[in-house]
Amino acid sequence: MRLIITLITALFISGCATMTSPTAPPAKWSPDIYYSEARKAQSSGEHKIAIKYFSELEILYPLSPYSQLAPIETGYAYYKLKEFDAATREVDRFISTYPNHENIDYAYYLKGLARSEQAHIPTDADSKTSSAIINTDLARQAFSSFSAVIQQYPDSKYRDNAMQRMNTLRNQLARHELQAVKAKLKDGDKESAMQLAKYISEQYPKTPAAAEAFEIITSASSTFVSSNTASQALKANAKPIPANKTLPHETLLLQQDPTHFTIQLIGTSSQEKLETYIKKHQLQDKAAYFHRLLDDKNWYTLLYGSYGKLTEAETAATQLKKTLGLEKVWIRQFMEIQASIAQSLSDN
Repeated sequence: MRLIITLITALFISGCATMTSPTAPPAKWSPDIYYSEARKAQSSGEHKIAIKYFSELEILYPLSPYSQLAPIETGYAYYKLKEFDAATREVDRFISTYPNHENIDYAYYLKGLARSEQAHIPTDADSKTSSAIINTDLARQAFSSFSAVIQQYPDSKYRDNAMQRMNTLRNQLARHELQAVKAKLKDGDKESAMQLAKYISEQYPKTPAAAEAFEIITSASSTFVSSNTASQALKANAKPIPANKTLPHETLLLQQDPTHFTIQLIGTSSQEKLETYIKKHQLQDKAAYFHRLLDDKNWYTLLYGSYGKLTEAETAATQLKKTLGLEKVWIRQFMEIQASIAQSLSDN
């Protein structure tokens, strides 16, 4: 990861003309030689030497254009040494001192890298890529820095990678919170678990953990008790899901238009209870469910209706919550459902 700067041509020309012996006292080096020697040290992995040279460069030649790059180069050296607080401190100094510098996008990207790595711990001693978040505050700082690259510098060459890292962090943060939900449920703290599960579903939509959190919510909030028959208003806009009642529900769902929307109602580990729920509320004509494994246990998710427009699904969802007495329902596109079913089938 090297900075590409406009001064590079001058660096080579001046370096060829003025470079002294490698043993020459650093105090006699010009700014371009200081920068060149520091970069050589970086390339050789001698980051402590690079830090020393960049520091001396700033002290001896504070007005040199090369000195402007010293903080971010020093930040990179600390990053490679895994001294992440020092790396962030140097990058922040660069950002505050040179907010309009041509390499400011790289500064935010480097800060994101430092905070992201600091927030993680390897889950496997032999793995260089598998990791889990141990500090959510640092992970959110990394997310914010990557977001700055995307939002403020859309033409940055670091934009695509920053976006990928944001998506990874989003999924990891959601998964981290989900583990806390499961721990609270295991300890019997159902109320706190439900509050945190709601936070996950709202703050991290379209993540695997959000889907699982929602299923935890609906499973807990649904008591599978008798209630009044669903009102006719529920059926006004919804098109039936089943095309052939003799086919398995998963097959029916795979036949739906992937761009259409459906409403996820509840989830349960009991297929019998789910079918009883459907009959009690007379949802047979417009409901279907699919099966997958959740923590190695059977899990059945109930869906209702097919809507060509999101606004139609939102209207129906509001009515469904009132009629069925559900605290929350979840609008999903069939493409998400179909992907989940396909994954489940491939796992089996």
